[in-house]
Amino acid sequence: MDFKEFTEQIIEALQEYLPDTFQRSDFCIQDIQKNNGVTFTGILYRGDDIRVSPIIYLRGFYDRFVKGEMEWGDILREIAGQFTTDRIPVFSELNNIRDFNIARQFVTFRLINAGKNREFLQDHPHRRIADLAIVYVLTLGEVLGTEASIQITNEMLQNWNITVEELHHIAIENSQTLFPLEASPMEDILAELTGISIMDEHSERNLGMSMAVITNKKRMYGAVAILYDGVEDKVRRILQCTDFYIIPSSIHECICIPVDKDCISVEAITQMIREVNQTQVDPEEFLSDNLYIIGENGLEVVEEDTTLDMELIAG
Repeated sequence: MDFKEFTEQIIEALQEYLPDTFQRSDFCIQDIQKNNGVTFTGILYRGDDIRVSPIIYLRGFYDRFVKGEMEWGDILREIAGQFTTDRIPVFSELNNIRDFNIARQFVTFRLINAGKNREFLQDHPHRRIADLAIVYVLTLGEVLGTEASIQITNEMLQNWNITVEELHHIAIENSQTLFPLEASPMEDILAELTGISIMDEHSERNLGMSMAVITNKKRMYGAVAILYDGVEDKVRRILQCTDFYIIPSSIHECICIPVDKDCISVEAITQMIREVNQTQVDPEEFLSDNLYIIGENGLEVVEEDTTLDMELIAG
């Protein structure tokens, strides 16, 4: 069974696992374009009784089915369960989306790669920052392990009769409230993930303190937290330094390291970023191959052949 046949049979068989309120004709298969132009195939429900439906992506189910890791009936039961239990409760007034007084409380922002999303940006309000773009969404809450959201389009902005600048200021305020900053030494993150403290392993404290991870409390779409108010001072306190580089780990987080001309070159760091992106980062979660600093104009790319003026960076 190929993937196309799999999706068609899912549609045909799913009805048996759902309440009578769900109608076969209200399900459809749709290709959804995600970040960086990555496309996923999902199933969604368009019934009259539901304004917002989770999109259940099917590739993972198919891969597990082919490998014999999941039975056909179990797949159908899990998909049915997601449709019946994971209705999005947060934005119940979605029919009033044209009223910005209602919508504004859900406006947040994310950071994406501008070049890989060039076509997407044509229809969506955004702000460019270096080779990246700030985009805006209505955050609906956590569904199926991720943040459900609606991308804000130029048409929505026009209907609301507000400017991108106004939208941006609202997004900053909401994001810092809904997704508070998490700025941690790398050693704390590793200890949390592994249960092993670096200090317990008699490592040098400097090893842990040489990196700071910047994200939000939910650790989803947290790279944009590098633009939050007060981030620079928090990073300097963690790293115990004045100047630092910013490594775009993914759309979910950034890693900050001290500027040290005698330790590692810009070229070496940039090469490391590219290799990690190619081998470890999912295409949808890729942010950038570049290294950054926070300069006079905000986030700036550090060119590989640039000699940094430390007094200029420090301001």
